[in-house]
Amino acid sequence: MPFSLTRENLILFGFGFLAFITLSSKRIILYNAEILVALSFLLFLLFSLTYFRESVEDMFVARSESIQTDFQAYLDQKRKWLYLLTIETALSATKAPNQLLSHFSSTQGATIAKYQESNLQNRIISGIADKLETLEVTNRAMERKVQSGLGKGLRSGVLEEYSKSKGGFKKKFLQFGVSSLKKV
Repeated sequence: MPFSLTRENLILFGFGFLAFITLSSKRIILYNAEILVALSFLLFLLFSLTYFRESVEDMFVARSESIQTDFQAYLDQKRKWLYLLTIETALSATKAPNQLLSHFSSTQGATIAKYQESNLQNRIISGIADKLETLEVTNRAMERKVQSGLGKGLRSGVLEEYSKSKGGFKKKFLQFGVSSLKKV
């Protein structure tokens, strides 16, 4: 008949074990304490395996699955980070040439802008100088025409008033005409 631990057998087994420990502690059955501790430990293991085997197995299986899931997540993260590391390495390898190219193009752009600004200023200055020269020549010609016209008109006006007036206005007109002619 195979040994099976049922509730009745468990109570009987528990009382027997308690009696054995009590008698052994009084040195009636066993005289060595180390043997008593070893037997107690072996019986505890037998009892634990008998009653808690399934729950312990379930716990170990659940823990194994949890560890397996965590390990798989770790491997996925590792692959992802390695991929990102290779991309970052490739980008950092192109960073220095890009910076050099950016610096070169910005200096060349600044040089070209400075040259174009200088060229534009020179064009504007020469255009303004040409316009001023043209205006000056035109202004001189106009001044000559106006002065000659004024001179002729003033002389004729003075002479006409002189011939019309016979008296006190003659002196005033003559003085005014002479002073105007001196200015011209």
